[in-house]
Amino acid sequence: MEEITYLIVRKQFPDTPISDILLKIASNKDVNFKGYSVGFVAAFSDFLYDHKEEVIEFMAEHGYAEFMNTVPLNESVVPKGATQPQVVTIMNKYLTKLGIDNELIIIDPYFLAPTRIPNYPQLIESILKNHVTNLETLRIITTCNTSKIDNSLLSSIESLLQSHKPTLKIIHNKSDDFHDRYWISNNREKAIVTGTSINGLGNKLALVDRVNTSDVSDIVNELISKGLI
Repeated sequence: MEEITYLIVRKQFPDTPISDILLKIASNKDVNFKGYSVGFVAAFSDFLYDHKEEVIEFMAEHGYAEFMNTVPLNESVVPKGATQPQVVTIMNKYLTKLGIDNELIIIDPYFLAPTRIPNYPQLIESILKNHVTNLETLRIITTCNTSKIDNSLLSSIESLLQSHKPTLKIIHNKSDDFHDRYWISNNREKAIVTGTSINGLGNKLALVDRVNTSDVSDIVNELISKGLI
């Protein structure tokens, strides 16, 4: 039987980023664990025992059924050289878990930037086509820099998505107040963050991860205050 050792990494401070550590581990780079507590367990039962208070708290709050049905997303690191089908698969897993409802907000400064990917609109279509039937409104927020906005890409994406749902409303707004790339849906309460723009996934290691609910609320409130949604 294959021997497995589990690495347990905990942030010692709330603002300490975990994504940098994950990327370095995934790319076999040296890691400085300053600011983290690190431990190892040789069996998953040891992990459960060491963290039984958190497990009990989760089950008390969410119930045994949800604990048993919780499925982790393991494809959080998009590897360098990832193919388009791999990117689509990873994004679809996260968007399905996100729970796309009638509105999807994409904050990505370079979502519509000129790209060397010849079938970029088709890539976006592949990512969204399983979810577009739920959508009534797709909001895209990009940089204000006009040199980073290719309106022909927007037109192509609109045509492809509206071929699946003609009534889909696509709204493009601009702001330079957001650096990270967020996809927000599920009553504006859930989001994922991508470490790079969609047209950059596969060029280098990048994370796709879920966003803390309180952070999603802060982002949405900021969007509302700026009149972007």
